[in-house]
Amino acid sequence: MDNKMILNSRNEKTISVWLECLIFFLVFFICEAIKAIITIIPIFVEVFKALEKEITTHGTIRFDMKTINKLTSSLTAKPSVMIPLLFSCIITIAGVLFYCKFFRKRSYASMGIVKKHAAAHYFIGMFWGIFLLSLIYFLMHISGHTGTIRYMGFDYLLIPFFLGFIIQSASEEILMRSYLMNSIAAKSNITAAVLLNSFIFMALHLLNTGVTILSSLNIFIFGIIFSLIFLITENIWMVSGMHFFWNFASGCILGSKVSGSETLSLFSIPFT
Repeated sequence: MDNKMILNSRNEKTISVWLECLIFFLVFFICEAIKAIITIIPIFVEVFKALEKEITTHGTIRFDMKTINKLTSSLTAKPSVMIPLLFSCIITIAGVLFYCKFFRKRSYASMGIVKKHAAAHYFIGMFWGIFLLSLIYFLMHISGHTGTIRYMGFDYLLIPFFLGFIIQSASEEILMRSYLMNSIAAKSNITAAVLLNSFIFMALHLLNTGVTILSSLNIFIFGIIFSLIFLITENIWMVSGMHFFWNFASGCILGSKVSGSETLSLFSIPFT
């Protein structure tokens, strides 16, 4: 199955699949390093607060794995840390676009970044995110796997979370689908590109807290689904909209963890 994006990618400069993957990780880690520099101040502030609390409570600082895991989880749960992390994902978008445009001479069309029907496709993707998530929670509720639903109240910090998740979801899709998958497909074939980019998509989530074999399998399957939607629509917008609302609604509306991180939420839905 060929489409305009893949054909455009083949018209640009291509390299071997394995070299493509190595360069991908280099681009990824450079972007992550820059993001870390930008977000280091709010992280340090919260770390010092947590250490001060630990000393006040226990009279000393414990460095066992339980304490470290608790500290890590508490950091990502802080809006002062989580919001800058979400907005810092614009670095990934800028880095990928810069590399593809100036080093690989890729066109925006080859990355699925097109103006035609952009808003319509994005909102359709959001609808499918709402539908699938609602269906899952509905099935869990009627089967007795959720506890009492509690309204937690509206917080104005949900607005920057909303905007931050738009940036974060777009950054992952541009990184994984626009850049990596289309680059692999240009040199190899679409089946290999879908499977390899979905595997790497799963691998990049392995450092999240609470990772299990089932959660990793789910992410791999979602990687395939997102890739197929991207190929069918020949643009990045629908899959970005779906990815965005899945993450935002999971965390900020329904109160679930997003990639192992807690966020502010409108509702709390405990699982039994």
